[in-house]
Amino acid sequence: TSRGPINSVRVYVAALYWSIMTLTGIGYGDITPTNTNEQAVACIAMLFSSAAFSYVIGTVAGIYATLNPDQVAYRNRIDALNFFCRERKLSKDLHTRLRDYMTDARQLHEASDD
Repeated sequence: TSRGPINSVRVYVAALYWSIMTLTGIGYGDITPTNTNEQAVACIAMLFSSAAFSYVIGTVAGIYATLNPDQVAYRNRIDALNFFCRERKLSKDLHTRLRDYMTDARQLHEASDD
């Protein structure tokens, strides 16, 4: 070929580059890697940028999930109830009834606030 002999490393890197470019949707731009080293660097860059993007989205989703302080307080109370029931070795039936009571009390409180 015009780029030199075909070997398994070159074919593997080209296939890896193509698959990462396709999966991430980052590739197919105006500038493309022309040799094996550039393809390897492009693979690393695409994987790193995809991981960074995923981290940012996860962080934003985590922040958004904790914006409602009432929901956070309710989850903390349920966690404390679960811990209490485990420590005291309460029956599963009693544990369920206590959790249902807390859920009903919360819904009643929310309804009275409206």
